[in-house]
Amino acid sequence: MKRIIKKYLFLLVASTLALSFFAPLASTAWAHGEIVIISAKYGLPGHYRDVTHAVRDFVSGYSISMKVSNQNLGTDPAPGKEKEMVVVFEKDGQIKELHIREGDWFVVPGPEEGYSPPHHGAGQLEIIRALYGSSGKYRIVTGDVQNHVRDNNINMLVSNENLGGDPTPNQKKEFLVIYRKQGREYGAHLKEGNWFIITD
Repeated sequence: MKRIIKKYLFLLVASTLALSFFAPLASTAWAHGEIVIISAKYGLPGHYRDVTHAVRDFVSGYSISMKVSNQNLGTDPAPGKEKEMVVVFEKDGQIKELHIREGDWFVVPGPEEGYSPPHHGAGQLEIIRALYGSSGKYRIVTGDVQNHVRDNNINMLVSNENLGGDPTPNQKKEFLVIYRKQGREYGAHLKEGNWFIITD
């Protein structure tokens, strides 16, 4: 009987040690790729308000897409003046700090990249929202993209020339777009130099 009790005690201790060892590893693997907003402030130099919790509300697991605005951040620390958001975040073990102007977008894409055009068929093409930039700093280029639509199709090179300039000089940029075709909404995520093509 004593041997049986000792055996069960040994198994219990071994199981506890195994769980305590592997649990942190599992937790780390599960969290890999997630965005962690460390801090965020909004306003002007010398006059910022903390908006960390407001920004965290826009995080969706592994990505974030939010316009820097009084409405989204729930405050206007300097009425009538152009403000900026300073955000510090961590992703994939790297900590970055960004300064994003009011009206621009803070975007960090998720792990899925690339674009395979679905079969759309005939129907009106509407560009709902398009962003161009890198490292979380994006410019709204919806109008530029819409200007490339011809007969409800589009064949456009993702480039500074086609998208109104270079929002982040000397950095490789990416293009994110949400569009509607035949009453359905689709999303595309492309690298600078790739083609955004939609045909019937």
